[in-house]
Amino acid sequence: MWFSTATSYKVVLESVSDVLQWSVDNIATYGTLASQNSNNVAITGGTITGITLTVNVIGDVSGNAGSVTNGVYLAATQTLTNKTITGLASTSTINDANGVGYTIGFRSVPQSLNTTATAADDGKHLYVSATTTVPSGVFVAGNRFFVINSSAAPITLTQGAGTTLRLGGTATTGSRTIAAYGVASVQCVGTEIFYVTGNVT
Repeated sequence: MWFSTATSYKVVLESVSDVLQWSVDNIATYGTLASQNSNNVAITGGTITGITLTVNVIGDVSGNAGSVTNGVYLAATQTLTNKTITGLASTSTINDANGVGYTIGFRSVPQSLNTTATAADDGKHLYVSATTTVPSGVFVAGNRFFVINSSAAPITLTQGAGTTLRLGGTATTGSRTIAAYGVASVQCVGTEIFYVTGNVT
């Protein structure tokens, strides 16, 4: 399809049942439609090749430059407000202004019933009534979780083999005792080193 350089056009493509399939306004170029940039392109159930899009694209997009399926591609910098992000891996990160990546955490503090802490317990609270262990080879600096004793009797927070549990504010290390109905915060600060604070001795 070719156009005169002196005239602006609007092209509308409809099905035989008069359902809009594609439209573009203010075409004022000499050449093929496939080279036309527009701020008003609507496509339903079709394919266009060779068009350069200079505005935001909503819907499924595919081509040599990449693809977006069942989503929204937003050009340049955008602000997300009241949006739900799904499908994130547990290792997904967000970068700060200096490009340092941080693991995406929880807005609330999810509950776990594990009596041996696991990597999945990072950022959670363990709600337990029996001896609970902090194992080695699981956590890294920055990981943190809480242990809440749900029982009327003290429980032991066990220092796993190869780990160090330091009682906050002291030089004391080793397994800790969490008071009845007590709460302990367990913060990893380095390789197998944890600081424990709260209702603990």
